[in-house]
Amino acid sequence: GMGGRPVTLVGFGLGARLVLKCLVHLSTLGEAGRGVVETAACLGTPAGASREEWAAAASVCAHRLINGYMANDWVLSLVYRSSSLKRRIAGLHPVETLPDVTGQPAARLE
Repeated sequence: GMGGRPVTLVGFGLGARLVLKCLVHLSTLGEAGRGVVETAACLGTPAGASREEWAAAASVCAHRLINGYMANDWVLSLVYRSSSLKRRIAGLHPVETLPDVTGQPAARLE
């Protein structure tokens, strides 16, 4: 086992989408899904920026959930928008104001 220590998850691109989906799944497990993840960073996430999905993901992060985005990522903009009807993409924009989600322009990640 992991000795009960929380983990930090970092994903970029499709890896960030996977991290986000795993966090959302953990949120459906109730208390069993909490305490596993301390911090998660999703960078350039090709996923919608829905408040509900990100709030669910943030609910299982003990410390914080970071949405690293770059507004001028034209590859993400072109590829994702051509395959999805969603207007707001997490990798291109901050998620709507949520207290548990830190939006960081990618050039300023610390």
